[in-house]
Amino acid sequence: MRDEVLYHQKAAIVDNVTRYIRDLAARSLLDIGAGGAETALPLSKLVDRYHAIEQNPHYAARLENAGLKVSRGTFPLALDETYDLVLSSHSVPELLIEPYAAFLSSAWRLTAPGGLLLVITFKGSRGDLAEVRQELLGEPPAPSEEHDTIMRNFQRLGGRVRTERVNSYVEARKPGHIASFLEPWLTQDPAMQASIHHAFTGIVETRYKVRDGLYVFPTQHLFISCRRQ
Repeated sequence: MRDEVLYHQKAAIVDNVTRYIRDLAARSLLDIGAGGAETALPLSKLVDRYHAIEQNPHYAARLENAGLKVSRGTFPLALDETYDLVLSSHSVPELLIEPYAAFLSSAWRLTAPGGLLLVITFKGSRGDLAEVRQELLGEPPAPSEEHDTIMRNFQRLGGRVRTERVNSYVEARKPGHIASFLEPWLTQDPAMQASIHHAFTGIVETRYKVRDGLYVFPTQHLFISCRRQ
């Protein structure tokens, strides 16, 4: 089913981070959890100095083979440079919130004067998917401890904090394909996924049809930034 769905997450991230780089006139970028070359390569071409941090050996090797500077390992790492833009795109620790303070304070120390620390996350985002969850499962949007922890740590940094909501898009030729792709985002219970599939398909078909054979559903990211004075 996933082969029949296009998820334009990486393209949306590249496009919007490009906007941040240009608005900041950034000449250097530290990319924490750089992932695959699909995002790292186009971003690296926008700055004079690009440095990736990547713990996945396969991704790290691909970035190195592309000629990019890579530090292998899990952030925080001991680095002695600062950067105009420090980017953490979906790389803040997933399972525990205890490491957030060390992660964000270390990223902040690597942010140059006048520079920007930018965290991209789904934590605390809502958008259309949250509305569908409430409609189908009766679950209203709940506070996100992860998001609240990020914000508390950002406020302690002393910079100017800003949150922007940015969509990426799931695209498919059939509404049921989008429903199947996104159902695990609503619930991990296979029986519950099956029970809501028909209704979710109907929502996609009714609300997210662009034309015959094209359905597009938005997923919301939060771009949380802190500007160093």
